[in-house]
Amino acid sequence: MVRWRHQRKEKLATIRDEIQRLENVLEQLLYKAQTTLHQLSPESTSAALYRVTIERAALHRDNLQLQDAITRHLEIETKLKRETDQFRRELHQVSKVKATSSQLALDSEGWWVHFPNGEPPFFFHPIPEDEYLDKLKQREVEFTERHLFISFIDNMFGWSVDYVPPFQQASGTTIAHARFSKRLRCSLPEACQTLGRIDISQ
Repeated sequence: MVRWRHQRKEKLATIRDEIQRLENVLEQLLYKAQTTLHQLSPESTSAALYRVTIERAALHRDNLQLQDAITRHLEIETKLKRETDQFRRELHQVSKVKATSSQLALDSEGWWVHFPNGEPPFFFHPIPEDEYLDKLKQREVEFTERHLFISFIDNMFGWSVDYVPPFQQASGTTIAHARFSKRLRCSLPEACQTLGRIDISQ
């Protein structure tokens, strides 16, 4: 990259030198035409002025072309610098993510989960089975404390059946509850989708 920029700068310097040379040539031609004007006949004076005019127009055209070339080179150099800076920022970000990934892999058990659609990845920490069972038992104890009259009846087709004896509501009606529960193993999206369809008021 540095070598390419150096070459570009050398080309721009060469173009500027060429512009300066052409301008010097133009000045010399004009000076020569002015100094020899009194020695020329009317016919030769007209021819010389015509020739000088043509040469001046050609030099002016070349000057414009060189200026356009300089402008294009400057635009390319600016664009290249912008893209280089962007690439360096992205490279720094990738290096930072790799360092974080390596550190997480060393510090704890787990793995990175990547998505094919370009979404940002995340580091998954699996829950040990004993920790999961402890949480489950804790929730069962809390549920039992809130529902003291629930008693386990039996297993029916793989479902656990818990029963609450009939009790009378404030309206005078008698109601009984039964709970059917089963431990399932499914992914989090499926569980969230299922819970979203359940009406907890029922």
